[in-house]
Amino acid sequence: MSVRVQRALGAMVLLGVFADCSSPGTCEQDSDCAHPGQYCHSEHKQCYATRYSALRVVTPEGALARSGGEVAFEVQLELNPGTDALYPPRLDFTATRAEGGSPVALTQREASNGKYSAVWTVPPEEGEYILRAVVPEEQRSRSAEVRVTVDHTAPTLELQVPEAQPPAAQEGFSFVDPKTDQAWRRDQVVNVRIQSDESAPPRVVVRGHNGGEDVTDLSVTPVTPCSGGCFTVAVPMWRPGLPDFRGNFQLEVSTKDPAGNERTVSARLPVTRWKWAFDGKSGPIIASPALGEKGTIYFGTNSATGRFFALNPEGTKKWEAQLGPVTSSPAVGEAGSAGERIYVGTSDSGSGVFFALDSKGHTLARCLESSSVTLGPINTAVAITHTLFNQDTVPVETAYTFANTNEAATLALRIDSSQAEGRCMGLSSGQNTRPGASMVVKGIWTYYGSVGRGDVDAIGVTPTAMSAKPAFALILRRTPVVGLAFTQGGGRLVGASEPGSTATSGGLFQADPENGGSEKLKDPFDGVGSVRQLTVGPGNTLFFGREVSSGTAPLTALDFASQTHRSVMEAGSFAGAVVLGSAGTLYAASASGASGELGEVSAWATDSLQPRWKLSDSVGRAQGSPSLDCSRTPEGTATRTPHGVLYVPSVNGQLYAFVVDSPGLDKTAPWPKYQHDARNTGNPDMPITNCP
Repeated sequence: MSVRVQRALGAMVLLGVFADCSSPGTCEQDSDCAHPGQYCHSEHKQCYATRYSALRVVTPEGALARSGGEVAFEVQLELNPGTDALYPPRLDFTATRAEGGSPVALTQREASNGKYSAVWTVPPEEGEYILRAVVPEEQRSRSAEVRVTVDHTAPTLELQVPEAQPPAAQEGFSFVDPKTDQAWRRDQVVNVRIQSDESAPPRVVVRGHNGGEDVTDLSVTPVTPCSGGCFTVAVPMWRPGLPDFRGNFQLEVSTKDPAGNERTVSARLPVTRWKWAFDGKSGPIIASPALGEKGTIYFGTNSATGRFFALNPEGTKKWEAQLGPVTSSPAVGEAGSAGERIYVGTSDSGSGVFFALDSKGHTLARCLESSSVTLGPINTAVAITHTLFNQDTVPVETAYTFANTNEAATLALRIDSSQAEGRCMGLSSGQNTRPGASMVVKGIWTYYGSVGRGDVDAIGVTPTAMSAKPAFALILRRTPVVGLAFTQGGGRLVGASEPGSTATSGGLFQADPENGGSEKLKDPFDGVGSVRQLTVGPGNTLFFGREVSSGTAPLTALDFASQTHRSVMEAGSFAGAVVLGSAGTLYAASASGASGELGEVSAWATDSLQPRWKLSDSVGRAQGSPSLDCSRTPEGTATRTPHGVLYVPSVNGQLYAFVVDSPGLDKTAPWPKYQHDARNTGNPDMPITNCP
């Protein structure tokens, strides 16, 4: 409300004009003066008409008050020069409505050295009042007054909150959370308009969901022209605490007028982590997506008409290629002047094909057979390194994978080789691998686990041939090996195989990547389901879940050095690896959910395995491992924001994109996800991510 303060200046005039002396001659004290109220000037020795120069108001300075409260009315009586400090014991205090009415006497509460005070109990009636103080005992009374407006009406306040409007479904994409169609995404900004009859900026608080952290430091921007006060506030939906997949934030806006009247209004801001879901309608997705330099998501589907897709992070399709069934994870090579390359294998029952594609989906190379083997289905992940062969003058990008046949073979696709025989190479091993099996590299050597003997082989392209690693003893586990990873600096190779019947067979193991010497790791739940994949976090902590045929199994963090663990029971059924995100959060995708067709995606604190949120009512079952990226501009440039996107593949044929509170992978982890990095290279020497 507006404030109007008027002081009665006429009542505050300086009263120091000396009156005429009462008689000629001199005086020595006040009693020598002829008229009451006169005083004897100590220096002039003459009688003057007034002792006091002024009566002025000290408080209130402001002139708005709320009914039911109290206002301190304080004045100061000032002396003329040369007068003795003598003050009357009391003043007369009154309050009167400005438009008329009888004065109401106020009780004086204090008088000290010319300072006098009284308290006015503010009446319930709004309007303007005059508070007056009078010096009663002088012949020429001194007075002072101040006008006070009583206001008990709170200011007006209105919020205009726009409704969330997810994009319409297109090209296989759905942008609406199946459980709430009017929610803002966790990565969006909501612009709220505020209007009031008060011009002062209001206070804005956004309450987190279900006890989540509140946000109190948002900037309020004035809007002009506007009658009264108009403002906008931008609410970043990633800032308030959201310890759930979806929920509601509470926007609270309050404003106060100069009288202290306050009004608060609130509005609900529904929020979801759902970004989009894509259905290529071409079969299950059973392998982990790979991410390109600009955040492009590459993955394939497993069916007779299987396709390979490239999607933009914002939810549009770049291209698709009908390559055949894909049961293994692709990998993305380094980006060059011609763009990035994508390597992927297909798994036709008769023969597989190892493809190299460009960033537009065009085939750069098809490795159908090598000089020594005919390819069968390719189930193993792709790993990328650089090797020299024969007449190559510089190391060329080399993509390794594994093809299953009666004479199963390790493959090397080297399309930049200077000689034809060095572009598609193979070496028979007599072993087979399982769908989703890891393939990792250190230097020129690639490591993979087999099904038959249950061992780990090491093979690579040397300057003279493709061969087994010299002096490397097969890591015999005697049960099928699926998951592999390296500890910090590639010092140790860690892996997971089917449970074994002896102390040295099956289960978790660690090995020397140089000579193959291995030993079994202490698995606190050995024999409960199967550990398929594992990741390695800071301090060489191993994180893994277990796949079970029914029900759920533990999620475990195992310290590599001490073999101690912390676990969460009944966490899910995990065929893939968990993902270690920055900001201390671990993400997992399970094949078990609320029903047989549903899976579950969950987030956990990396350091304690305390649950943070889960989604189990609207996501398909997962067999492949999730991928994680930071937020990006529409052009694909990585941005520095506190949120990212989790990509979850499902056997129902859909790829899900969820907004999470990690801006990309944990760069401090030696092996934060399946196949090490966002590009799925399986190489500990490759950058984990290009996110800030």
